[in-house]
Amino acid sequence: MKMIKTGWMTAVVTLGLVVTVQAPAQTFTRCPDRGACLPAVTGELQHVSAHIAGPPTLPSLPGSEFRTRMPLAEQPSGGTPREECEETAVTTGDRIILAQSGCCSFHGGVLGCSGDGRTVCRDGTLSPSCQCSPATDTLTITAGPNHTPNPVASGGVVNLSVTATDSLGLAISYAWSSSCPELPSGGTFNNPNAQNPNWTAPANTTGAPHNCSIGVTVSAGGLTKMGSFTETVNAATPSPQCGTERWSVKTGTDPDAHLVNLGVVTPTTIQTMRSFVPPASLPEDNRVAPVESTVFVLDATLTVYTQEDDSDYHLVLQDTAGNTMITEIPSPSCVGAGSPFAEQIAFARSKFDSVLAATRASAGDRGRFL
Repeated sequence: MKMIKTGWMTAVVTLGLVVTVQAPAQTFTRCPDRGACLPAVTGELQHVSAHIAGPPTLPSLPGSEFRTRMPLAEQPSGGTPREECEETAVTTGDRIILAQSGCCSFHGGVLGCSGDGRTVCRDGTLSPSCQCSPATDTLTITAGPNHTPNPVASGGVVNLSVTATDSLGLAISYAWSSSCPELPSGGTFNNPNAQNPNWTAPANTTGAPHNCSIGVTVSAGGLTKMGSFTETVNAATPSPQCGTERWSVKTGTDPDAHLVNLGVVTPTTIQTMRSFVPPASLPEDNRVAPVESTVFVLDATLTVYTQEDDSDYHLVLQDTAGNTMITEIPSPSCVGAGSPFAEQIAFARSKFDSVLAATRASAGDRGRFL
């Protein structure tokens, strides 16, 4: 719209339509409810109405009936100052307004809706008579909440995401929460108000998996939607309790480990090995040659196996004559760095676990095997 003023005539040019308005002398008075500045007309105000589609001054209100008026900005000298008769409008800021035709034609068109449902004009004033109503708003969760991985390790991190849309294009906020009734805490978010945050699971030292409930509340324009899911937190793998007695010799971290030639294997029997006589005192960090510097191989039957308190697997071997002996497979996590035996210990342990499951021995069995 373009306003052209020539003396006592004002021309309004809209979409190629020129409307001429005769405007008599006016004074401006305050609205009783302080809603707007209105002209108090001393003579007859002539106006012409035209039905137009999408007037440039009201781009959000297509198809409204537009009435031309003398604009408020053209108030004559001697009128009440505009800033003294305006009331600051409080707009909702979260709704699209459908206003009645003819509203705010003095004030640049419709801007929004006040807290009490009045029409707010573009110059900040309130319409003295027009009411407005919000367009229908819908909020929808279109995807999620999604979460990976599930289950998660004790203290592990889960990637979260959710997608939502608002039919009026309003800003969407997010609030994530979590609860783990059987665990020490509900875990933590790196940012509970992010759309796609990370969640760190609490420590699970109970020995069994437990479930947590994770939810998100999506909000926009006074509307809310909620989504949730169940996340399983696996039990933590307990740290192995490693042995101490001659541990460096058993696992190959002693200073004599290099004396063992892993490339040379010596066949033997259980009976022969049972005949070895140990010295009266065994050195804590050194090997007794040649027994502890030789790699032996023998044929036997595994009759009993158990896991000990130091995380070793104790294996009871028996030959065809009924002779028995105990061998051990240490836990790979108890083998120190640099051991020349580390790779073979890990392989032996993995091979055993692939076919058998060692359990902790009872007190009676432990006394029988050791």
